[in-house]
Amino acid sequence: MQESELSVVWRPYISKFTTARFRDLDKGYSLHCGPTAMSNLVTTYAKRYGFSSVTSLEPEELFRKVASIGAKRLIFWNGPAIPLLGGTMDLAVPWYIRAVWKEFRLPAPHISFQRRATEKNLLTSLKKGAILYVELRHHPKYGEHHIIVYGCRDDGITEPVYYAADGWRPMETLLKSEDFRRSFYHEILPERP
Repeated sequence: MQESELSVVWRPYISKFTTARFRDLDKGYSLHCGPTAMSNLVTTYAKRYGFSSVTSLEPEELFRKVASIGAKRLIFWNGPAIPLLGGTMDLAVPWYIRAVWKEFRLPAPHISFQRRATEKNLLTSLKKGAILYVELRHHPKYGEHHIIVYGCRDDGITEPVYYAADGWRPMETLLKSEDFRRSFYHEILPERP
């Protein structure tokens, strides 16, 4: 079978901000992979569709707004405010995305609620042209961590390779299906399918 790349339409626009870039802002941030992933998501979307309300902002200003939106809605807690509590509330991510889009006056996208990040589900979403907000769980490298997946290479024979902005490195990260075990994701499409 011929190798194909799925959802690569996002690839030229992908933002790869890192948690390290924002860690020392203000009084400091920790457990902020959610607002970092959200900043990457909204910037990628805005670059692709030409929304200057986002792309004209400096990354640090954008991150502050995104983190503030999450904090005001009790979706994001900066650091472990209470033992075992901190970071971004996974189940509230769709509302977080909607709130960020509304703040920047972007057309409301279609957002799926949590789906299991199985190979079949991921490939189906990417074939539709979606960009994915992924909540990694119990990952051997990342632990509990939020990332953006924006495409994949699949030949139908070997295991697919997924393209991600992992929030740790300012470059494309390649992941395999096994990296998504026990994980969930939200599918974001520009308009309702």
